[in-house]
Amino acid sequence: MKKLVRSALAVVAVVSGTSVVAGAGAAEAITAQRLKFCANDNYGRYCESREYYDSSLKNDCFEWLPGQTARDARCEFLTYNIHSMNDEISSVKNNSAYWWKMFEHTNYGGYALCIRPWGYDTDLGNNTRMEDEISSMKRLGKTRPSGCDKVIG
Repeated sequence: MKKLVRSALAVVAVVSGTSVVAGAGAAEAITAQRLKFCANDNYGRYCESREYYDSSLKNDCFEWLPGQTARDARCEFLTYNIHSMNDEISSVKNNSAYWWKMFEHTNYGGYALCIRPWGYDTDLGNNTRMEDEISSMKRLGKTRPSGCDKVIG
């Protein structure tokens, strides 16, 4: 039965001109092209990711209560004492071929930290002033952007 489904997907892909990823690798392929960021050093405890941009991390939570969504503006006080993602990021990993720019303030303002394609930093506090200071971020192009106060990765 699995072979039949895969064959049918392959036929649909050929006819429509699109590519299809089947199996467990599909979820990995989707999340692989994102910027991963975590509340602790070394990608510990709470992590999230973005594919394109976020002009304000104030309305996003690392953890949310049952019935809430990750984009719920009410980041309730949690057992783990993590409120919003705003000013909580300590490690980042760029899982894409694009440059990312992370900003000190919402709406892409203030100090700008850029991360190279496929770059990472396990502890932003060791070499940047952006430990627990990131409030917005956006994915850029494949060439080095201008306006970076610091480049990592």
